Amino acid sequence: FGPLGRELFLFNRVVGGGRRRQPSLAFCCCSSSSRSSSSRRVLLLLCEEEFEALVKLLPWIKTQLSEVKKRI
Repeated sequence: FGPLGRELFLFNRVVGGGRRRQPSLAFCCCSSSSRSSSSRRVLLLLCEEEFEALVKLLPWIKTQLSEVKKRI
């Protein structure tokens, strides 16, 4: 994403018709056919409140992933 090929990108997103800005965290990924930085796409975009909620759910997510791994 961008010229540096980052996978995480923090920026101020314009919200409310351009009246205010909100810090946002973007998680990017590459397309499966190409690994160049020009093919990166935003996979997940989180505001601060959404990020904090995700962090609180991480133990539960880890447990769920462990259960799924056992079934594979």
